[in-house]
Amino acid sequence: MIPSNTEIRHTASEDVFNSLGSLLSTSVPVPESTKLISSIQTTPSKIIKSSRSSPDRFIPTGHSVSTFRMRSPGPKKVSTDNDNGSPRTSKVIPKTHESRIAEALGFDRSANVFIYQKVPFPAKSNSTDDQLHFSFNFSTSKAIPKRPVSMQPIKVLDAPNLRDDFYTTLLAWSSRGDLAVGLADNVYLWNNTDGTTQVPEDFSDQFVSSLAFSYHGDILAIGRVDGMVQFWSKGEYAPRLELAHAGDIGCMAWRPKHPLRSKSRNDLLVGAHNGKIYYYEIEWVNSSANARLLKIISNAHQEQICGLAWNIDGTQFATGGNDNFVCLFDALRLDKPKIVWQHFAAVKALAFCPWQKSLLATGGGSHDKRIRFYHTHTGALINMIDCGGQVTSLTWSPTYREICATFGYSFSDISHRIAVYAWPTLKLLVSIPAGHPELRAIYAVNTVCKNENGENVGGGTIVVAASDETVRFYKMWEDERGSIASGGGGRAVRWEGVFGSDIVELVEGIDREGNEKIR
Repeated sequence: MIPSNTEIRHTASEDVFNSLGSLLSTSVPVPESTKLISSIQTTPSKIIKSSRSSPDRFIPTGHSVSTFRMRSPGPKKVSTDNDNGSPRTSKVIPKTHESRIAEALGFDRSANVFIYQKVPFPAKSNSTDDQLHFSFNFSTSKAIPKRPVSMQPIKVLDAPNLRDDFYTTLLAWSSRGDLAVGLADNVYLWNNTDGTTQVPEDFSDQFVSSLAFSYHGDILAIGRVDGMVQFWSKGEYAPRLELAHAGDIGCMAWRPKHPLRSKSRNDLLVGAHNGKIYYYEIEWVNSSANARLLKIISNAHQEQICGLAWNIDGTQFATGGNDNFVCLFDALRLDKPKIVWQHFAAVKALAFCPWQKSLLATGGGSHDKRIRFYHTHTGALINMIDCGGQVTSLTWSPTYREICATFGYSFSDISHRIAVYAWPTLKLLVSIPAGHPELRAIYAVNTVCKNENGENVGGGTIVVAASDETVRFYKMWEDERGSIASGGGGRAVRWEGVFGSDIVELVEGIDREGNEKIR
């Protein structure tokens, strides 16, 4: 039965939408940009002014969850800041359950924290421009191998009124090769063949806050700031289904399909502003649609849900909240989180490794600035890197042992907004600068598609939503598996050392006798 605070509304198809707007050419070379839309009318009543006083709020984590906490290790004394930047009292973090697990599994914790350190600045200048030049040193003594990747995007789309908001996910990529972009209260679709088309706009005047394509790419879920989620099929002129919730919908995640399950049934996680996670089964048959609410998860977070992610086979999912916690769930047990990890800021960026399902990367907000890597079967923190900036997205390469991170606000000395790190060494392989100091990466998605056999293809390009109202395509990897040595990361087919622990790799069935053997 659907709870009273969740309304399901079906809408009938109306007359054919008169115009989807001009199909725009998108093969213009950089630096010229392509217009994603020609214009967008925004009335004063639609403008949303954020009440947040900082890029992402830092909430002291005083509440408890009915499961054990995994605290990320750090210096014995940790000093945190309030929203206004004033220092808080230092506190002592005792030796934690997580650190004991790491010690038992043979992780070398002293070698597993990488930090960007400041380079001494020249004499102070009154020029703002001078003060906005950044530099950094990587804290390892070894030279950093750089991979030849273009610093320029291969394609740029103009995206007027793209909201610069950490708490939104306004890009979605379909396994069929469609890109969805949320601009104000409208959604636009782009692909290489058709160019740009607009999803009919007559069904809501509320701003778009999140987008997500289903596993097969046939369903587009559109979340809005009033709590409404609409479900569309490409080429149709009205949403088949609408679900109403209380508050902003900041993120959604479709569950990967089990090969034995009916294609018409899809599971969806919806993250709400009130900290609740709604778990639906969406039935999508011919021209009809139905929704069944399977679970409301209300014991994981006390603040807004910022990030949601499934592992590759849909057996686990992770949730990130504005309360500074990441929760891990087993899909067959939704009554409480399996593991809870504490961070020092809101967590939006979550990414399960596509070639090792028990490897999870998390990225903290502006008061955290760290990427952490966890083994989801044991909860152990495998590795961590201090990036010096707000982590807005994480994307694993499907073909290389590498991970790409994008960055928003930075309160330290880093100049890049996109970086690629080798795994598990965490050497910096690619560093793409911001271009100008105010440019930030709001969010990014990978471009993996599926062929006729259901196999993943592509994925070498990431699409980045930028704060200058552009959508940029960057070629980060070759699409062919193992076609280029990764300069430190190693090909994804080489598994030895992926966890940095002989015990964990034994549990995962990784054969230590050969570099390319998997049990």
